[in-house]
Amino acid sequence: MEEPQDDRKINREVVFQDIPILHREGQGFESLRAHKGFPCMGGLFLYTMFYTYILYSRVLDKFYIGYTENLEARLIKHNQFHKGFTGRAKDWEIKFVEGFVSKTEAMSREKQIKRWKSRKMIEKLIGK
Repeated sequence: MEEPQDDRKINREVVFQDIPILHREGQGFESLRAHKGFPCMGGLFLYTMFYTYILYSRVLDKFYIGYTENLEARLIKHNQFHKGFTGRAKDWEIKFVEGFVSKTEAMSREKQIKRWKSRKMIEKLIGK
């Protein structure tokens, strides 16, 4: 008789496929879980960093500012089809990233950049 397979093994590709496409229409419309990565893998605790990032789309000629704990997963989600602002284009690329030890710091920096409401200030920040 065969032993049951261990379901605890995580296939990274399957994990990303199981993440639902988000409908971001602004801060607070998607679960905070969408901003997080996986803090524990294989029983080892990984140091958590939070990131404020700026994306750019050539198709829209627009910038997008956000924060996350898992930059790779967020970029994948931004480039998938959804009803939110970033769903209008599939060419989002990272132009700027800042790392922070706490979520509060990353959120504060995101809000600061969004309050600028100035393309020139953002271009100056990313060195364009």
